[in-house]
Amino acid sequence: MDTHRNKYLSIKVTKFFMKIVGIWLPESKHEQFVLDVSLFVTIAGTVLSILFEMWDIYKYPFNFNEAVYIICNILTPGIVLFKLSMIRLNRKSLYELIDICQTKFWHDDYDEFGIAILQNCETKCVLLITSYMSFALFTAITYTVRSIIDNIGKTGTDKILPFTMWLNETMARAPYFQLLFIFEGIILCYLGVGFFCIDNFFCIINIHVAGQFKILQGKLERLCGPNDREDEKKDRGIWIRKNPAAVFQEFRSCVQLHKMLIYYVEKVEAIFSLIILCQVILSSILMCLAGFQAVSDDNSASQRCIFTAYTIGCFFQLLLYTSTSNEIIDESLGVANAAYRAHWYLLPFDKTSKVIRGCLVLVILRARRPCSLTAGRFFAISLETFTKVISTTISYFTLLRQRGESSYVVLQCSAHPSGPRMLLSAFTDQLDQPRLELNSREEKSVMTVSQVTEMSHHSNIGVSLAVIKYSMKLIGLWKADNTLDIFLMSSIFIYTISMGIAGIVFTVTDLFYVFDDIYAAVNIICPTIAIFNNTVKLIIFAINRRQVLNIIERLENSIKNETYEEYDIRAVKDCERQCIILVITFVILTQGAASNYVIPPLFEIFSGNGSRNLPVTIHFGGFAYGESPYFEIGFCIEAMIGFSSALCLVTLNNFLTTTNLHLACQFKILHNKLKSTCIADLDMNFNASRDAYSKLKKCIKTHKMLIDYTAQVEDVYTYIILMQMFASSVVICAAGFQLFFFSGSMLRFVLSIFFFLTSVGEFFLFSWSCNEIIVASATVGDGGYNTTWYSLSATGYGKAYRDGLQLLIMRSHRPCYLTAGKFCIISLESFSTVMTTATSYFTLLRNFVDEDEFRNK
Repeated sequence: MDTHRNKYLSIKVTKFFMKIVGIWLPESKHEQFVLDVSLFVTIAGTVLSILFEMWDIYKYPFNFNEAVYIICNILTPGIVLFKLSMIRLNRKSLYELIDICQTKFWHDDYDEFGIAILQNCETKCVLLITSYMSFALFTAITYTVRSIIDNIGKTGTDKILPFTMWLNETMARAPYFQLLFIFEGIILCYLGVGFFCIDNFFCIINIHVAGQFKILQGKLERLCGPNDREDEKKDRGIWIRKNPAAVFQEFRSCVQLHKMLIYYVEKVEAIFSLIILCQVILSSILMCLAGFQAVSDDNSASQRCIFTAYTIGCFFQLLLYTSTSNEIIDESLGVANAAYRAHWYLLPFDKTSKVIRGCLVLVILRARRPCSLTAGRFFAISLETFTKVISTTISYFTLLRQRGESSYVVLQCSAHPSGPRMLLSAFTDQLDQPRLELNSREEKSVMTVSQVTEMSHHSNIGVSLAVIKYSMKLIGLWKADNTLDIFLMSSIFIYTISMGIAGIVFTVTDLFYVFDDIYAAVNIICPTIAIFNNTVKLIIFAINRRQVLNIIERLENSIKNETYEEYDIRAVKDCERQCIILVITFVILTQGAASNYVIPPLFEIFSGNGSRNLPVTIHFGGFAYGESPYFEIGFCIEAMIGFSSALCLVTLNNFLTTTNLHLACQFKILHNKLKSTCIADLDMNFNASRDAYSKLKKCIKTHKMLIDYTAQVEDVYTYIILMQMFASSVVICAAGFQLFFFSGSMLRFVLSIFFFLTSVGEFFLFSWSCNEIIVASATVGDGGYNTTWYSLSATGYGKAYRDGLQLLIMRSHRPCYLTAGKFCIISLESFSTVMTTATSYFTLLRNFVDEDEFRNK
């Protein structure tokens, strides 16, 4: 079997370089040990190279050209380290990918059509990886050669190394300098290999998956048409009537191959999604910075040569990711066309032929939703991504060239608003691209009833709901069972609303007084919008209180009263764990943000500087709020407003996040239950078909219930999300402005970071949890498609099962989602849009700041 694999040059080369960095499927414990050592050496060398360059930033007198040069040198090993870390974390999944490739893709015997497809795949692989490797290795070599050339005629500490090190006279002498040079040369070689080997592997598996989709298309097209086993001039329908079982078995193999390829793409997505996101973002930055270095007049010819090769290498790297991912999309969509071209009209009207026609409909329905790879679930990767990243790179290259001519901007480049825009624009421009996520499959094992019952009532399940109940009691929105509870809840709610209204009055009044000062105005805009947003959301929440309580009750019943299997228990526990971690993290950030307005005034008082300033200046009553007891009264009121708003913020966001994640979890459980409705791979009798149809009906009822449940959450939260979307754009902009143009104590700076992270994290939780519903609901139909529906009887319950499955798949093609006031669907793309909008507002706000004042700051 090895002969099939060893004839492919691209596979042998990729395997060789992957083993150098310590990543491949080991065949023995000894080989595993060697690979672990190689991986440790690679990671250690990468970390050392980053430390060398960071030390260079610390020691080197600031120069714009050198800063860009050093940033390139830091980002390159940084992305290598990130890729190696992600691969190491997903090592078991990677081994599974390699095993599937070796057993299913590279070892199987193919007919002439399959051999031609694989040869075409090999040609593409060789062309792409050799082009990419050439520029990557050339860049690594030129780093070393440049150091050798520049050292000619130099003595002492003037000598340079591939990675800049600040040497004393002892280390600059022989043999220490030569040893350091060899050491850094080895690190550079490992970096070069680490830079392209993972990309090469990604390229090869993508191209071969696309090739397998092409092979599947060929099998489907020849399913009911001319075949080598018969004279091509004969009607294939005659052969079908003679051999119905053989034809149907051939169709089964096509469906099994399709399911296996879908599973494989899911695994690739799970491993490489974050790697792709990192690559897309940094490709734009690296090509921009490297291109700037390549055309800079201040650089030597050797440096220009290095960065010219580096720019071309980054170009090929991005092309490699996008073109191979685009092939998967195209070829997986082509399966539907191949099924339609299967000469199904030649089939007779017997039972077997009717089953084949019905099954072809299911294949077409599933293939209409293409397999794709995404960048961190933000957007699907295709050639359109390539064009947009290149366009973004050119735009920021022009900006960098203009800014590079100004010494003022050189000193302030880290604070310029184009910095964050460059980080965001690499992926926020992809908003109009179709997205598709595929959930990874997990093996399911059935447990006994007693084990299921015990686990379904485990103490870990329902903790997030208890947190919701407790927090809702603290803001007065929980249900009351008696007169005392009604009075208590009403009092707490009135207090919470009163604090919100008082906060709005204080901040708006103060904003009126400081509106002429841009810095003071921006500082007060943040709490103004935050408190106003919380108060309006609380009022909307109170209006829909009955629906909210109904949602919690239905969610609690679905979690605690349902009988789960092992997969379902794991899914619910994972969901609970995510909810608790997110709640704790957000509580810490929110309290830190509230402390931004409470702790600094106290710190100033206790530090003995004599200043007594309220967090927000009160302009009512004409009292001397800087003196006792008015200062203490005003401070207590504003502290109560701050922490009451923080509690309200945590409660409302926690409710939506927890509800969305549990709803997505229920969709995943439904996906798993659909897979278990029909699992036998042999022809099933009447009773088995009836049982399968009975299970399918229960799943369809659950699906309808979840759709209604999503609609109910949508009714409660649609305008709250709309408010949050508008508020987040402004608050993120204002909070970012505070950080970039900050002047004050380190304590206030740290607390300002908390406020900024809270403003970003608030809408991220909204968009991410809503995106989970979209992803989980869109893949419900896959659970039914992954069953052995082709094994059911041709009539009766078997036919009813396939018809019901068709309707289920068609409905799941329209995923469930939440909207912002019915204007737009909320997903991770919405988060990208809000971040882009906030950055645009930041740039606009920056134009209002006088440059002389900014330079003095």
